[in-house]
Amino acid sequence: MPSKEKPGAAARTASHRAKANAKTKVMAERRTVKVDRRAGRSAGTAVGAALAPRRGVHAATAAAGVAPSSRPTLMDESPRGRLLRAAAHLFLTRGYAQTTVRDLARAVGILSGSIFHHFESKEEILEAVMTEVSLLNAERMRVAVKLDRAPLDRVRALVRCELEAIHADTSEAMTLLVSEWRSLSSAAQTRVLLARERYEEVWLDALREAQGELAAIDSFVLRRLLQGMTSSTANWYRPRGPLTLDALTDQILSLLTRKRARVA
Repeated sequence: MPSKEKPGAAARTASHRAKANAKTKVMAERRTVKVDRRAGRSAGTAVGAALAPRRGVHAATAAAGVAPSSRPTLMDESPRGRLLRAAAHLFLTRGYAQTTVRDLARAVGILSGSIFHHFESKEEILEAVMTEVSLLNAERMRVAVKLDRAPLDRVRALVRCELEAIHADTSEAMTLLVSEWRSLSSAAQTRVLLARERYEEVWLDALREAQGELAAIDSFVLRRLLQGMTSSTANWYRPRGPLTLDALTDQILSLLTRKRARVA
């Protein structure tokens, strides 16, 4: 005669099995961490330049008294900052649609699930890159204009800042603002545009103050023309070529200050 199983025995057996399965899963995840870290070091070599911020940029910001807590994390060495820089590089070189969360995790040597500690989705990462590069460069421009008192010198400082943003440490994130703009939902685009407004406010204020020394064009229109000039340099300008950023800045400024007939 078969023995009867005591009440609750089946439940205890299921519980033991669940614990054993959980333990097996934890061990597998630990092995995956080691594999991901090794793979991250290998894949991370490709994004090494993007992960390493350039020295000296934040020194000017700190000297101007900008509180560290107010800075975007895009260019710092926090886990979030490293992830955003890796994302900017991979979204630009592989394409946003072709880059997976696992690719991002591998690039910085973490598990895919760890990314969701910082962001809820891949789109949120792209939005953060675009928002933070706008806020970061707006902050840098504010620092630059504080160092110059003459209105025209402030405009020159902004032209120089924008060219550096396009060609130096934030170049990949700046390019994404154009190349992957349509990858964002309309709600995300609206939020990024709020950050861009802060960036554009610095420009419009400086252009209005220097109006008497610039071409007789509406400040808003002049800014759009300027933006076209600076952004198009991404297609042809090479920082290691014979033309320096300072020389390019002076040439752009010379176009703005020539006397022209007033536009009706």
